[in-house]
Amino acid sequence: MVLIILFSQLSYAYDSRYVLSASVRRDGSSRFGPNNRWGTFPSVSAAWNIANEHFFKNITLISSLKLRASWGQLGNQEIGVYPYSSLVQTGQRVYSFGDKLVTGATIEETGNKIQMGDYHPVQCRHGSQHLERQAVYHHRCIQKKTSDILVR
Repeated sequence: MVLIILFSQLSYAYDSRYVLSASVRRDGSSRFGPNNRWGTFPSVSAAWNIANEHFFKNITLISSLKLRASWGQLGNQEIGVYPYSSLVQTGQRVYSFGDKLVTGATIEETGNKIQMGDYHPVQCRHGSQHLERQAVYHHRCIQKKTSDILVR
């Protein structure tokens, strides 16, 4: 099995307050047929460092406060080896042609025109540090939507 991954990322930060990031991942797997071998999976994220805002400078109880959100697609190739090909079993079937017995073959599994499955996680997170970083709080919520589930 061969897996090739190409990855590209672009990030931008402004004034230690705002961060934007985008990436694209391109996966190629020999587990899929020649027409469905590649999948493209984008993602984006944003962060806001509220503690660096001018209106937040006089708040001494909280030393750090950040909000983050992200969306992306991830691929899945865990379906077995070469499931796009049909599986032929030989030597297990005997057929009668006239007065002769002939060994034949049967198709055990038919190939599928499958492609990489993907799921789309959406995350929102926030975290804060209080009292000179003696107390730390983090919260994360995740929503995951799965599509094109791989089934054999």
